[in-house]
Amino acid sequence: MENKHTSYTFDFTSFNLKLETEWLGRNFSLIDETDSTNTLLLKRENGFEENGSVVLAEKQLSGKGRMDRTWYSAKYENLTFSLLITNKKLLEINPFVYTFGSAVAVARTLDSLFQVQTGVKWPNDLLIRDRKICGILSESVISGASFTRLVVGIGLNVNQTNFVGDYRIPPTSLAVELGTEVSRERLLAEILNEFEEIILLGEKNPQRVLKDWKDRCPLMGDKISVQQGSEIFDGVFDDVDENGALLLRTNDRTITFHYGEVSILQ
Repeated sequence: MENKHTSYTFDFTSFNLKLETEWLGRNFSLIDETDSTNTLLLKRENGFEENGSVVLAEKQLSGKGRMDRTWYSAKYENLTFSLLITNKKLLEINPFVYTFGSAVAVARTLDSLFQVQTGVKWPNDLLIRDRKICGILSESVISGASFTRLVVGIGLNVNQTNFVGDYRIPPTSLAVELGTEVSRERLLAEILNEFEEIILLGEKNPQRVLKDWKDRCPLMGDKISVQQGSEIFDGVFDDVDENGALLLRTNDRTITFHYGEVSILQ
């Protein structure tokens, strides 16, 4: 019988050999269970201070998505991790660089390693064949008018093949798409390699990061609906502005959205 033990363990040595970053992920923690890796890094009292720290949890008991949704993930099969930015200079970068840039980093990695067509969905989802493979949540701590900590949480479906529950967008995983298990160690290292490069690009040219994201967004120019609470707005996905807000063109005006649920209109 084929030994599939590797899918249930994370080999730090293998991960470290693939990691080519200067600072991102160099302080790396692997934990079995926690409520939320984002919450763990956001709270200074938990002892994480080094810029670029990454925490990977095999199970998040209260994993978070946007709008306080719960993120469910099978233990030992996926990548559910968060990274911490504390460097003052990097905290001055436009925050969309982290949310959109992390999506681009994951998409580039999946396309490069596995030749899959990965698209982004505003503001923070990644899709393959209109199925969700990854969700991203950025959170921050602000003192006065400045960020003091910024955390990017990423949940990526890797080797999970069964998804229980009701989902707004049907889920998928790399194992489902490829028909085989993949190395989580190599995958995580390559995502961090890509993301460090994108962060450094965003420091000098944030609009280039935004353009890279737009180039991967198939809904740009399509008719969509945006839901905010109980209100639904229909129009054309006209653009994303310099701060990452969605611009919806209706019959008589252009509406700016900083959050909301996007659906395509048939």
